[in-house]
Amino acid sequence: EMCNALVPENRRTPHEALSLLYRSFLGEGTPKYSEDVVQALVRAITVYPPGTFVQLSDETYGVVTSINSQNPLRPFVMLYTPEEVNHEAMILNLLKEEHLQIQNVVRPNELPPKIHERLSRRHVAVFLHAAEEIAQPQLA
Repeated sequence: EMCNALVPENRRTPHEALSLLYRSFLGEGTPKYSEDVVQALVRAITVYPPGTFVQLSDETYGVVTSINSQNPLRPFVMLYTPEEVNHEAMILNLLKEEHLQIQNVVRPNELPPKIHERLSRRHVAVFLHAAEEIAQPQLA
C-alpha cells in the first residue's frame, strides 16, 4: 500500500516504506503491526530490495539487482555508466567494494531522465545471488 498508493505523490520507495514500518516502534503511540511481523518482513525483503535506485558514496547512480545474503546492507548494484561496452552493465558486489557505500536511496522521479531510462526495470533482469548452496528438500 505504501509503495503503490493510488496518488503518485504518496508513493514511497520500498526503503522508505520499510523504514517507516520499523520506526513506528521507536516513536510514541500504538504500532499498527506486531514488531515480530515487521522484523520478519524487514529480514525477508531486506533494507534495499531489488529495484531500489541508489546513489553511492562516489556520487554514481545504480539500481540494486540482488540481495547479498552475507550482508543485506551491501547488496549487488548495477551502475549507470554513460557508455556500456557491448550493452553490458557493470554490477558491483558492495561486500567486496569496501570503499563504496550506499549514500542515498533515490526516488525514480528524482533521477535524471537518461539515468532512469538506462536503469529502469524494463532494461534490467533482477536476480538473486545465493552465497551458500540452497539445500534440497529431503524426500521421506
